[in-house]
Amino acid sequence: MQNYQCNKVEMMQKKYAFTSPIKWQIKRQIVLVYLSFWCFYCLPFALPAQVFTRYQLPKGEMGEILSLAIDQEGMKWIGTPTGFYGFTGDSLPSAWRYYDNPHSADTLLRNITAIAIDNAGNKWLASDHDGVRLIHLDKKGNYVRHYDMPNMQNKNHSIRGIAIDKHHKKWLATKESGVWVVDKHGKWYNYDITTVYEIPSNHIYSIGVDAQDVKWVGTDLGIVSTKDGSVWDLYDKNGLITAITTDAKDNICFCLEKRSKPVVYCNNTLHKVKGRDEFTVVKDLLLDRKGTVWAAGNGLAKYEEEDRTIYDKNNSNFASRNATKLALDKDDMIWIGTVDDGLYKLDPQPPPPVKKPDEVVVVKKEEPKVVVEVPKEEPPKVVLVEKIVLESSNLVTIKKPLPINAKKVAIPSKLRLPPPAPVRVNPLILVLKPSPKKYMEEDPAPTVAVIQGQEVRKGTSIQLKGILFKTNSDELISTEGVEQLLQFMKENPNVEIELSGHTDRNPEPNNPDYKAICNQYLALSQRRVDAVALYLAGGGVKSSRIVTKAYGGSKPLVASQFSERNRRVEMRILKME
Repeated sequence: MQNYQCNKVEMMQKKYAFTSPIKWQIKRQIVLVYLSFWCFYCLPFALPAQVFTRYQLPKGEMGEILSLAIDQEGMKWIGTPTGFYGFTGDSLPSAWRYYDNPHSADTLLRNITAIAIDNAGNKWLASDHDGVRLIHLDKKGNYVRHYDMPNMQNKNHSIRGIAIDKHHKKWLATKESGVWVVDKHGKWYNYDITTVYEIPSNHIYSIGVDAQDVKWVGTDLGIVSTKDGSVWDLYDKNGLITAITTDAKDNICFCLEKRSKPVVYCNNTLHKVKGRDEFTVVKDLLLDRKGTVWAAGNGLAKYEEEDRTIYDKNNSNFASRNATKLALDKDDMIWIGTVDDGLYKLDPQPPPPVKKPDEVVVVKKEEPKVVVEVPKEEPPKVVLVEKIVLESSNLVTIKKPLPINAKKVAIPSKLRLPPPAPVRVNPLILVLKPSPKKYMEEDPAPTVAVIQGQEVRKGTSIQLKGILFKTNSDELISTEGVEQLLQFMKENPNVEIELSGHTDRNPEPNNPDYKAICNQYLALSQRRVDAVALYLAGGGVKSSRIVTKAYGGSKPLVASQFSERNRRVEMRILKME
């Protein structure tokens, strides 16, 4: 803007260089007024201060960063096609540590495609150099050992992502061979379309583990999830899942790309984008501690509610057009890896510019005289209190004055009784117990039931655990929860309950088989609760104490179309004495 204004002034000076001095002075004043008016309206719309800091990789590399991770101590770990780096974040050359020992295991640290750090600080690297392998480094980055991937198929096993669960298992997203798992003993397991029906494709682009230890896998045909690999859930988000991110608050976000246009979902909520979307490629997602979503691709995108900001060379000093990886450090700084311009650091909230203090002119003023008025003493007010007298079923109100010298009577505080002694309760067995009475309480406390450490009162519902059925069947394959319920009903013969059955979520109303599927789910849920009631009756519980209801897929717990969390049996206490 300033160059444009300066060029405009030079042009106007050349234009009026041969005019008379008087005319030049008049026109010079017009030009200055015009430029002042221009700057007055342009300054409020100036671009914000630049907050990006660029770090160039050493050893003369172009800055092609394939992977990026930050450990608990703030050390940045960077993988490139030619090496592996540790970076403290300082501007000094000594801040970089390059692993390039030609006579050690550092020769394996080439073409690092993915990095993950476990809770102990160990680094797990995926290398695609002379064979696919998973490399284990200690907290300081020293080599421990490596695990070569079994090559049982003629497919590309290149690893695109690593996620570590609470059992120290490493879940690997591969290019063409599905999901691979490496346990703490170094054993390999594979999940692909030949072993798991719910996995729609062997082309895995992203993977993540949420706070509930659920694994989320993104393919080119949709997203699936699993808890331990035994049961998988397929979701109705069809398309290329390019990136997945989770945080400690049980939030999950992923990018779904359809027809070369990406959309971002967070907790099943679509992030709307205003205007034309030119951010056509999303390679990585990041959730900061405030819940803001950041996306790396053709620039850096920031998603907030219904708006989105893109940082690129047009409005900032972020010159890269190919960002690949994102990471968040302990100071809430966002680190961006690129394949064309090195490493960047972004401060989402830069300090405001320091303004020079304006000149303050001190003017002495005569202090006005303060006149102190003595308040007049008012006679004490007489407060009236009401006394209600009952005379022959008529209420008569008599007002009498309260004595002036009356004092408030201090009400003694309630006595604090010592807490009751702890009672050991088996969390797997339902037990009826009354709530402890409060001191000076007239009405008895309501009775509660305890199941697996949770209390439930009359009229509320709880989910019964340990009741599992075969797929699309009412045949029980786990009766642990039914046995617990049977023992509870025997020990409390006056309790009456309601059993409700639930299945997978009903499909979308626009599904051509919507009614048929809903009826099928409803009938299946009815058969399943009837099977539980029949089991209780066979154990000696009267059928009059049990009421069954079927809801099918009308009351899901999660929005997933096929989720094991929705397939459940709930119990509600109708009568409790």
